[in-house]
Formats: sequence, structure tokens, C-alpha cells
Amino acid sequence: MFIQLLVLMFLIYFVYINTNLNFKQKRPPFPITFPIIGNLYTLLKNQPHYVLFKYYKSYGEIFQLKYGIINTVVLSEYDILKEAFIDNSDVFIERFNKISKKFKSSENIVNSNGSIWKKLQLISIKELSPNIKIKKYEPMILDEANKLIENLNEQAKTTESFDPTLNIKICYLNIILSFLFNFRYYDYKNEKVIKIVEYIHTIFRMGSHPIPYDYIPILYSLHKNKQSNHQKIFEELYQYVGEEVQKRLEIINKNNNTINKNNNYHDCFVDILLLKFKTNELTWNEVIKTTTDIMIAGSDTNSLYTIHLIIALTNREIIQDKVYKEILNFIENNNQITFSNKKYTPYYNSVLKEVERRYTVSPLSQPHRTNKDIWLKGYFIPSGSQIIQNVYSCHLNEKDWENPFEFIPERFLNNSFLEKRLITFGIGPRNCLGFQFALMTLWIVNFKLFESIKFSSNNFIQEEFREGGTTLSPFQFKLNSIKR
Repeated sequence: MFIQLLVLMFLIYFVYINTNLNFKQKRPPFPITFPIIGNLYTLLKNQPHYVLFKYYKSYGEIFQLKYGIINTVVLSEYDILKEAFIDNSDVFIERFNKISKKFKSSENIVNSNGSIWKKLQLISIKELSPNIKIKKYEPMILDEANKLIENLNEQAKTTESFDPTLNIKICYLNIILSFLFNFRYYDYKNEKVIKIVEYIHTIFRMGSHPIPYDYIPILYSLHKNKQSNHQKIFEELYQYVGEEVQKRLEIINKNNNTINKNNNYHDCFVDILLLKFKTNELTWNEVIKTTTDIMIAGSDTNSLYTIHLIIALTNREIIQDKVYKEILNFIENNNQITFSNKKYTPYYNSVLKEVERRYTVSPLSQPHRTNKDIWLKGYFIPSGSQIIQNVYSCHLNEKDWENPFEFIPERFLNNSFLEKRLITFGIGPRNCLGFQFALMTLWIVNFKLFESIKFSSNNFIQEEFREGGTTLSPFQFKLNSIKR
């Protein structure tokens, strides 16, 4: 047994040494790196973005880490992220795929590469990008916002203070479900919708927990026959989505004659995917997994954004009142509540942007991989390196943001330069395809919230320390609300 252990350690160390040979080239600066595990210990902490922020303060806009045998480069300021993901997008466009995510990586829009990603991206962007197409969803979003307000007001009647998190998450899940399937859960107490919200929350909380064999592949043999909790939850969601997709397929089959006469016919996004499935342009798994991706990502990030906004303005009554006065002025001038009228709410818009910046929801984005050797800012980055977009540091660096830890919405008033340096939805060709739909949704829902409700609290609600994961979620909190 002892000899086998020695052989195993030798093999691991041999691989490690061979991945560190090319030091004749000028590499980015890096902290102390241990044999075999490298800097993997930084991921063991539940808030790795804090660790990377400290490294950024020490090493600057680009630095290198070693996660097991995986060479990792962290980019932490807008200019270098632009140089990588926009100016050299062909080198940085691929996703870094982890072994533990094999069960979903090759057939979905988030993790796929090559021809599969290009195919799914083209289909999705045609529906999610043109403003004229997403505008048709505004009445549904407005209706769901009113439903959320009803539920929050009911919640406020039952207790003096309450946590609005669940109702907010159901609201945004409903909006995504309506976009995907053209249906919603009108009862916010429905057990199925609550279970889906819980699953999605768990997925994002587990997302930052490191799995050693992702970075030291030789360890995979010890785990390859075990199904992770992460995978089990995804399988449950795939089953749920599959059932809903099947319902849409039956509707399409019933209306086949209508569809043949008008190729643009569809009631929802899944219809578009299914029409591609019927012509063999997409596989069934690509339909299911892409739909699941959109459901998960679209509901969680938007809901967390609104929760952070509510907390920020509950803690800052003066700013909340200024937002309300601007909203009142908007309504008194008979403006229609539509995203195309956002030019009439400059202060409210600035508050939304400052929440994006100050309370970054996705601190490290999805990792990428270089597909060939490249020099960046005078440093050599070898092919196959994992590349991390350090969004958290990008939004809190002192080069771009004066007093970065202060909540100052005014910094965005008439300042398009700073607005461009927000990378909440990513940067480059693989940014969030639905970011325009997300911004429209957030503008409408939060407009209605602060038009209808005044939030307050007897105590300052903790903002900085949040529950870690792929996204950052505020810990449980309670507040008071008054119907306006």
C-alpha cells in the first residue's frame, strides 16, 4: 500500500512538474504555489472572490495561480478583460470544462464549445437580442410585478417584519417560465414552484465548492461511479423541464399546419427550439439542457439583483425617497411604463447601475480557456490555461471607481465611460445572451416595487457578508414595508 501511494504521488508530481516547464517565458506574477495542489486551497474557502481580490491588490490586473495541475490566469480590470475577451476573443472564447460537469457540458449553451455553442448561440440571440422581439414580453413582466406586490403586501399583513426573498425568487422564475413555456404559477405557495426555487438556490450555493478531481484528474478514478448532489439536482430539473417541453411539443404538433404556413409562429422560446428539433437541427438533449440553463440563470441572478437593491435602499432612506419622487414624476407626466421610456428616469437608472457595481452578484463569472498560446500585457499565457474574469475586483478597483466601497449612484449620471466598465453580464462574444431581456425585466419589476412599496428596517441590514457560491446571496434578513 505504501509503495502504491508513493507511485501515485510520483505520478501526480511528474504531471505537475511537466505543466510548469515553460518558465523561460515571462509569466504573470503569482503567490506561493505548493506541489501537487498548487493554490487549490484558495477555493476551499467559501468566498474565493475575497482571496482573489487580495491577490489583485498585491499583484495587479493579471496574475497566475495553479489549481492542481491547471494553469489559471486571473484578469481583474476592465482594460485587460477587454484586450482578452474582445480584442482577442478568438483565443479566449472557449469555456473551461470541468470533469464534474461532463454530464451537461457538451449539450448546453453555457458550457458547450465549437459548433454546438455557435448553433445554440445563433438561435438564442435572434430571440433575445432584438428590442422589438423582447418588447412583447413587457405586459407579462408588468403583470408579474403586480402579482409580486400583492404577495409582498399579503406577507406584510401577517407579520410586522418579513423576508421577501422567496416571493421575489418566485416572481423572476415565473417571468422566465413565461418566456420559455408561456405559463406561470399564479399561486406563490405552490409546492412545485417553491421546490424549483430551492433547487436553483442550492445549485448556485454548491457552485463554488471545489471538486479535487477537476484539478487533479488522476483522482477521478476514485469518484467516477459516484453521482454528486449537484448532478442529482440537475437530473431533477432536467426531468421537470423535459415534461414541460413535451407539453409544448404536443401543442406544436397540433398546430403543425399553422406553423408550416408561417415559419415565425411561436408562443414562447421553447417553441423555437422545438421547431429546430423537428428539422433535426437540435437534439432533444440540446433542447432540454439549453432550456434548463436559461431557467436557472435567468431566475437566480435577477432575483438576487432585486434583493440587493431592496436592501441597499432600505438602508438608505434618502436615496429610496429620491427614486420614489422620480417615479412619481414619471407617472404624473403620463409616461407609459415601458423600458423604452427609461430615459425619463436617469436617477433611478443610476441607482440600478450602482447596485450592479457595488453588489456584484456573479463575482467570478464562468471560467474560459485559451485555445492557443498568447501574450497579454507583456505576459505569456499558454494554450489550455483556465481564465477567470474577476468581475468582483473589476467593479471595486480604485482606478475606475472613486470610493469604490461607497454606494454613490450619482457616479453614473451622464457618465457613459463608467457604464461601459460594468461587466455584470460578462464581456465579449460569450457574455449573457439575455442581458437586454434581463435589464428590461429588472427596470420594470423594480420600478413597480418602489412605486408601490416603501421598505424600512429598525436596524441596518448586513450588505457586505453574503452567502458564497457561483452567485452571492444575502443571508436571511427581515424588513418592514408600507403600501404607498
